[in-house]
Amino acid sequence: MFEKNAEAPLNPHFLFNSMNAIRYMIFENQDLASDLLGKLAELIRYQLNDGVGNTSVSDDLTQLAHLLDLEALRLEERITITKQFTKLSNPYPLACSLLLPVVEYVFIKKDIYSVSHNELLVSTNETGGALTFTLKLTQTPKIKSGDLPLNELIAKLGLGNVCNATQTCDATTYTMELTFNNEY
Repeated sequence: MFEKNAEAPLNPHFLFNSMNAIRYMIFENQDLASDLLGKLAELIRYQLNDGVGNTSVSDDLTQLAHLLDLEALRLEERITITKQFTKLSNPYPLACSLLLPVVEYVFIKKDIYSVSHNELLVSTNETGGALTFTLKLTQTPKIKSGDLPLNELIAKLGLGNVCNATQTCDATTYTMELTFNNEY
């Protein structure tokens, strides 16, 4: 769990900083702190058990929403997150969790933690038996340039139902799209 590689379940810095942020939130808003602590516990349980083998995009999206809620708490005014997840008509099975390690990998490689402002849009769109997951990260003053080795990461995770992975990067925005079919 504490390996420093792309497919490690959760970054140890994320875990520590999330717990620390929740600890401070307890004094400001106990209900929110309790909700976020529950999300962190569910996220850890998913990574230790459910997300290890035979999961689905739907389950991964639920856990990704938890991760994003915790990142919003940690980064406060340095991040604006918009989630636009459509209700899925197919389960889109996965051999293991994909979205969590890929999104965390993007966060680390595009260094969301050291820029003054991040705008993150994550969305899903289902058409013709395929699902497209989009992550669009805009940073101020500028984004760290370059593409990421997505195809290599996806192959390492052993996910055959990702039939297309594309990415673009300009001066301020990085966009990644993953398209899934309903079989792996």
